[in-house]
Amino acid sequence: MLATFTSNIISRIALGTRYDDDGQEARRFLGIIRETVAVFLAFFVSDYFPPLGWLDRFARSYYRLQKNFKETDIFYQELIDEHLNPKRPKSTQEDIIDILLQLKKDQLSSFNLTMDPVKAVLMVMEQHYKFNSFNILVGATETSRATIVWAMTELMVNPPFMKKAQEEVRQLIGKGVNVGEDDLEKLPYLKAVVKETTRLHPAGPLLVPRETTHSCVINGYKIQPKTLVFVNSWAIVRDPEAWENLRSSCLKDSWVIVLLTSKDVTLS
Repeated sequence: MLATFTSNIISRIALGTRYDDDGQEARRFLGIIRETVAVFLAFFVSDYFPPLGWLDRFARSYYRLQKNFKETDIFYQELIDEHLNPKRPKSTQEDIIDILLQLKKDQLSSFNLTMDPVKAVLMVMEQHYKFNSFNILVGATETSRATIVWAMTELMVNPPFMKKAQEEVRQLIGKGVNVGEDDLEKLPYLKAVVKETTRLHPAGPLLVPRETTHSCVINGYKIQPKTLVFVNSWAIVRDPEAWENLRSSCLKDSWVIVLLTSKDVTLS
């Protein structure tokens, strides 16, 4: 349910359409997302030992990846063709595809924007670099869903925090009233809950890997150029040296920041 909810929000913004029914297109859309996530989590030798990347061709995951690329490319091409259809009803709110197609038409960008870059912006993928296959839709859908699940879980196992967050919303916004973006500045405790959730449970414990461009030294270790570097965000957000409230508190495995303050969570 949460996956459908978050994917609908993102697809409406990016693609100008919703997939909230149980029709064939909705199943196809969610199927592409699930398969992309599965491929993203699969093991590829080339990710860790690039010179041995040729071994990937003997693995089933390699051919799943190629199939996923083709299916996703076809899916985006159909959406682009739909947006280019002159008979398509005009929406009052432009989506990302509308904006990209308008840029292509006006050629206002600093480079020649063709149809391939339009799809590339949506897909954010490079066929020979598996880690970049985590496209906009999948990245936004899965990370949002996971964060919501963790937030609700933490609130359920910490009733005092749940009660305080509910009271803040009901007192400042009103019971049964939807919270809008303009209301967030009035809800410092709710914002702290969201930030503490993303701190304790980052959707990506390891950030997207980077490749070093030149030789450097980190903590006495010489890192060669073209080395794949993984940043452990999970360790950073739980490091007492980086968080003032963690250094001053003996509490563990709880919402330390939310417990001590309802102000914005910031690095000290």
